[in-house]
Amino acid sequence: MPIFHTNGRTRAARRTGPGPAGLMLGLLLLQVGTGWAATAPEATDPKKFQSYLYSDAYRAALAAAWKKVPPVSLPACGSLTDGNVSVTLQQDVAFDAKGLPKSGAWWGHYPVSGCGAERIINILFRAEPSGVRFLVTLPGRTRANVVLQRDGLTYAFIGAGTKVRDCKDMEVADTAFDGFGLSSGDKKAPETGPWRETWTVAACGRMLAVPLEFIPDATGTTINQRPAEVRELKK
Repeated sequence: MPIFHTNGRTRAARRTGPGPAGLMLGLLLLQVGTGWAATAPEATDPKKFQSYLYSDAYRAALAAAWKKVPPVSLPACGSLTDGNVSVTLQQDVAFDAKGLPKSGAWWGHYPVSGCGAERIINILFRAEPSGVRFLVTLPGRTRANVVLQRDGLTYAFIGAGTKVRDCKDMEVADTAFDGFGLSSGDKKAPETGPWRETWTVAACGRMLAVPLEFIPDATGTTINQRPAEVRELKK
């Protein structure tokens, strides 16, 4: 799967204020390099795609998406720094006569750091003849697709609920990929098999680390969560 990296940081790296709006300017002023980390499939013209990433149309789509980023997904810090953005193609992108995407899909991965913490904001963009739509998905380094993320929320919140009773206000603040296999000692586990993640859940003023197991097979993917392994994190 091709990955396109921006070479270089934003013109003004430091922002004040932990909210999404304070970070938008830097993400919209990216100095994109000319080198690609991978060669795009023939169906996606890399020059047209790069040109689109410079365009006002893309900036408008990103600005609209960024407004939907939950504040809990960003580091709780008065000054945030944005890092190098990467774009991963999910489906080949085709362009119309004006150079705008008319079909296809891609992920934007936006690192944000501050006060010793880092988060990665993940946004899925999908091009349609009517325009580019977006979906802000879970932050962090989860390998779960959109469907598994939705299903995983139930298990993550159940796990967090074992430590915070009667809490109705829960959100996933971060996700981490812990490795392939069902144990940390399984160094030879295949990348096509089960994997482990830890999802950080913000629940009524507390942060809880909830380990999850994802076990794919021919019929789908099973998600396991062990309540005894849920732990509270220091803020």
